[in-house]
This record gives sequence, structure tokens and C-alpha cells, in this order.
Amino acid sequence: MDDVLETKDVVIGSNPQTVATYVRLRPGFVPDEQLQMQLNQLLDPAFCELHVPRDSRTRKMLEDDDLQLPLVYMELGVFGVNLLRLLELHRDMMPLASLECCYNNVIGPLKKTDDENIGVPLEHLVTCVTGIEVVLRPSGVKMIVRSSSDAVRFSSPISPSESGETSPSRQSLNQFGREVVELLKNQPFCRLPQSQFVSAYHQMFNKQCRSADYGHSRLADLLQAVPQFVQILGSGTRRVLTLPHRQQVKRFSNELLKLLKASPEKEIAVSQIGAALEPLIHRAFRVADYGVCLLSDLVNEVLMANTSHFVARDDNEGRRFIGLPKIVQSEEEKQRTRQFALEVVELLRGYPHCRMDFNKFIPSYHHRFKRQCCVAHYGFSKLMDLFEAIDDTVEVQDESAARFLQLTLPRRIEVLNNAACQLLARRAATPISQLLSAVQSAGLCALSAEDVALTDDRELERVLDHRVQVVMVNGERIAQLGEEMLVGAVRTPLLPDALKLLKIIIQNTDLSAGSLPSPNEMTSAFEERFGDALEVTSLLLHPSLRPFIAIEAGSLIARPLLKLAQEMYHLLLHYQNKMPLDQVYALYRNEYGRDLDPSRFHCANLENLLEQLDFMATVKGKHAQVMLLNNAFLTDSPSPMRMRRDWTQGMPSWRMMKMAMPERARSHGGSSSPAESQSMTMLGAQCSSPLQPPFPADKSSSKMHRHDKADRADSSRWPPRF
Repeated sequence: MDDVLETKDVVIGSNPQTVATYVRLRPGFVPDEQLQMQLNQLLDPAFCELHVPRDSRTRKMLEDDDLQLPLVYMELGVFGVNLLRLLELHRDMMPLASLECCYNNVIGPLKKTDDENIGVPLEHLVTCVTGIEVVLRPSGVKMIVRSSSDAVRFSSPISPSESGETSPSRQSLNQFGREVVELLKNQPFCRLPQSQFVSAYHQMFNKQCRSADYGHSRLADLLQAVPQFVQILGSGTRRVLTLPHRQQVKRFSNELLKLLKASPEKEIAVSQIGAALEPLIHRAFRVADYGVCLLSDLVNEVLMANTSHFVARDDNEGRRFIGLPKIVQSEEEKQRTRQFALEVVELLRGYPHCRMDFNKFIPSYHHRFKRQCCVAHYGFSKLMDLFEAIDDTVEVQDESAARFLQLTLPRRIEVLNNAACQLLARRAATPISQLLSAVQSAGLCALSAEDVALTDDRELERVLDHRVQVVMVNGERIAQLGEEMLVGAVRTPLLPDALKLLKIIIQNTDLSAGSLPSPNEMTSAFEERFGDALEVTSLLLHPSLRPFIAIEAGSLIARPLLKLAQEMYHLLLHYQNKMPLDQVYALYRNEYGRDLDPSRFHCANLENLLEQLDFMATVKGKHAQVMLLNNAFLTDSPSPMRMRRDWTQGMPSWRMMKMAMPERARSHGGSSSPAESQSMTMLGAQCSSPLQPPFPADKSSSKMHRHDKADRADSSRWPPRF
């Protein structure tokens, strides 16, 4: 009071020593514009002086503290035009309590109703009008004003609105707001008296709602702190909680999106939406549940808020249809999308249950792959559209008002199989009953039996793929790697001669067709290159070469891993023996026109795949990792041997040395299967003539053999990249 009395140029006060102190404005005082605005904020009129006189009976009824506006049934477009006209008449500010009286006097009678199945609270319908909002002034009076923001009315109801870092208190408030949304969705007509909120919250979430946990002393203050999640209707003891208009549009948009995705035509007539939605939402469809009176109004609001998600059209009979827009991707964008699906699997496989918070995907992707996730590179405008394009890989889940990403069940089973193969590569075998727990303990994946829909060990055996064999040992079922599972297991170290042979094949052989030269041709090339004799027959049977070379029907076949090694070799040469690890996928696709899929080689990720090529290339660096060729592949440049797939066509058959396969295989420390031994015998039987060079010697080839510089130049051009 002392501070007020000190403003003698504004007010006149009685003696402060008296029992009662009175304050009045100084006669003739005219406040400036800023002071007048402050006075208006402190002394807001609770009622319209023009249409609700002080001595009227209506004024006395409206002065009740427990005011609640009626239910109405009106078209949103017509009501919005009339409300804007009414607001302009009141100089863009009108008390909410006198809205009904003002509307009846200026526009005409409101269309009120007592049927909650079709009626909407008048106060909520006001907030649905574009450009108008209801604000609570410091005096406690609710006022209808023009919207103070010219920003877009809806920030994408389908994409999450939160972005960037938030404080812990803001995060807890957002979580509380999402819980309130989930609670109100399950209430009749999405409305709940505030007096029943605490008990309903405890019943649904099985925990107490304490305002102090969120930094507020009263429940009313806590609810007012999250206006984007809850709207408070009425005043006093008759306050009712409901969903804001934006949340209602978001809710209907998500339900409509699910409906259209399940429709083969990807569109539906507006008149059929209600009947089609009932099986999806498992309740009777009422338009009033979404805060508007007419279905056409709800559809229009969805189209305004989701210009890129929905399109509308009218047919010749005047019926209106709403559907999903057709996104046309280029071939390059389709390839990028397929590669993105592999990256999503690689990212989510490290999270518990292969599941992560939707809002954490962008920062996690950037941290994992050292680049931003730009959805425009895939032909989309929103991240949600990109995830919908790979719905066979990842699914978006809405639970407890929060959004999560999780790999689909087939992808989770694929992650489990890769993890099982990695585990069995480290161990000889594992009991099938302990396989899942062993995979979890080793940190290879964090999937439970429920995540992959398993009920017992028999179910686990059925989901394991061909790479894992289950055998019976002493009455117990044991899981072990299958014979064909060569990549991904711990390889037998390469013998020095085996490394030299792989070097010759990778540097000089065209592996595009998958065939390899005969053993005689390999022997001749080895002696010419290194000057040493080679027991090629025994070497080919050594276990260290089995992941790279197969023997089928008497022929030598290059396995996919050997083809990949050659492609990576030429890719590294092309980029001057330095390739950033985070760009391997993109550079490989640009060079060879197809995606590099580690699962094709039975590897969980790129790092595991490159471990299989450690004989040729090495990954170095701690943060910015790069891929480099080993010194063995940089020195001793190859001779221009140019092995061709048609060497044996039109030429006499070659003679191969007599083979004693079991003894020579044992001399190299390896063993062979009967099928491979039989195939090697067939190879030996085909050779009956003396050894000859793999192709006729000519002057050009002799000249190239004499010049090391020419050798290097020729080897860099052969074989061509394909």
C-alpha cells in the first residue's frame, strides 16, 4: 500500500494511519497507452457491458462462479464466420461468459442441444475456429481474443512436435501431458470432471498424481502448465477437462491414416469413414468425440493440418473422397531407401527389444553413421513417410501417449539368427535351451523370448535358419554352425601360400561369372609370379580357403566372399587406398550399382563383414575410421596374367600332376570332405597332357613381363570394374 500511495501523480489516498485506507484516481488524470493496457489486464470486464447490462437478470445468473457454457450443434464454418464478426464488433476482445448473450443479440439464437452424442461444448467449439483463442487473464476472467501468433496452426499432428534438447522439468511435464491425453481418450466423449481426475489417473496408471513432483503446488496450476495436452472448460467447481482441438485432429488423423493404409485403393468416401473406423477403434464412432459436430468439419480440419499426408477429390456424383498422396521415387531414391532399411536394422539391433524412442532416432542415427538423416534424399518430406516406406523392416508404435520404433518380427528373428551365428563362431556348440540366454549374456542382442514370439525350445529351433544345426549329443539338443556357414565364423588362419594364391586371383582374375582357373593354371601362375613350386591340390583342400573357394562337380567356384574381396580391392585402388568407413555403403553402391548387404554374407553389420577381409584390408582410426589395403597387397605388384573364363575353350586339355589328396591335405594341416575329395579327383582325371602355359606367349606379353612399371599399369586396369 505504501508503494501505491507514493504514486501521487496518479492516485490520492487517505491517511495511512487510519483504520481504513481508501485510494482513488486523481481528478483529471489521463493514463498513457501503456498504462491503459496494464490497467485493462488487471481490470478485465467479466461481462459485455453492451449486451449484458448490470441490472439485468441474465447478469445475475452469469455471475455464478460455477459457470459452464451449453452444448451446441453447429457447423464449424458458419459458427467461425459469425464469431469473427462478433469479435470485430467487440474490438477483438470479448468475455467468454457473455458469449451466448452477445451471439443471441447480434447473430441469432444458438443451436443448443442436450444430446451429448451430437453436441459439443460451446467453449471448446470457440477454440476450433481459426485465428481465435480463449485466454485466461490475470484477473481470472476468460476472454475470447484473436490469435496472437501468425504461425501455422498445426505443427504436423503425425510427426512428433518435440525436437531438440529439453530440460528435465520440461520432459517430465511432457510425459505427464501425454499421460493426460491417454487418460482422456478413454473417457466418454473425451471429457472428465476435474474433481475426478486424481482417482481416474491413479486407476489407469497405478500411481499417484502429485503436483509437487512437477514443480506445482496445485493440480489446477499443473494442468494449466500443459495447455497443448489438455483444455479446461468452465470455471469453479464445474471445471471439465477435455482434449484440445489440435490433439483431437492429431488423434483422428492417426486413425484415418491407419484406415487408408489398410485399404487397397488408399482412399475412402467421406460418408463411409464412420462405419470403416469402428472395427479399427473397437468402439462406436461419434463425431462429437473429436470436438466438432459434423464429419465434414473434421475432415476439413484434417486436410488443413496435413496438407502432405492426405488429398481430397470429388467425383462426378458429388461424393467426396479422401486418400493418401502417391509418392513417386526415382530409382536412385529407391536404392537409398533400401540401404536406409539396412541401416535401421543395424541401429536398432543394439537396443533392448530392438526398440527405441522415436524422438531419439535422429540423434542416434547421426551418432552411429556420422551423418545427418535427410529424408529428402529418399524422396520424402517427413520422417514418418520414410518409415512407412520400409514397413517390412520397422514399425511405429504408439504406447502410453509416446511413440516408439521397433523392428518387425521377421527382422527381429533375423537379428537373433545373426547373433546366434556370432556366438557359435566363438564357441564350439551351445545347448539349445541356453542359446537365447547365452546370446544375451554375450551382448550380441537384447531380445527376449517374447520379442521373437517363442514359447519353448522347439519354437526356437524352428526360427533358426539354415546356418545353425541342431544335433543330439548325449540326449541333449546342441546348436552348432552348419557346414555351409563359413563366413562369420572364426576362420582358420591363412597359410602363406594360400594368401599368395588369393592375391593372384584377386588381382588378375575376372570373377564376375564366378568361375576360377584350373589347378594347373593356378600352379603355373604361382610359379611365374613367386618362383616357387605350389602343391595347389592340397592347398585348395585346406580349411582356410573354404570361405573363398568352393569345389563343385570338378570345377573351382569363387564364393561370394572372394568376389566381394576383389570388388573392395579395386574400390580401394580407385580411391587411392583410403576409403572412409562411414562412406563404404555409398561408394560401393555408386561403383557397382547395387547395395552392400552384410546379411548376404551372414554378417550382422559392416564391421563383422570387413573382419572377414582382414587378410587384404585393415580398418584404422578411432573416430574417423578408414579402410586401407594391407602391405601384402600394395607391394609385389602382379604380373599381367589376365585369366579369362574361356581359357579351356578351343585349347588342348591340361595335364595335372598325380594327386595324393589325403596325405597332402594332412601336410597342410587341413582336412576335406568326401565330396570335395571326389571333385578334386575329377579335376585330376581331366588333365592328361604335359603342363602348358595358360595362354600362348607372344611378344607383347613377354615385353610386359620384362617391365615392372608396365605390370603395375596393366594390373590397375584389369579386371575392369563392373
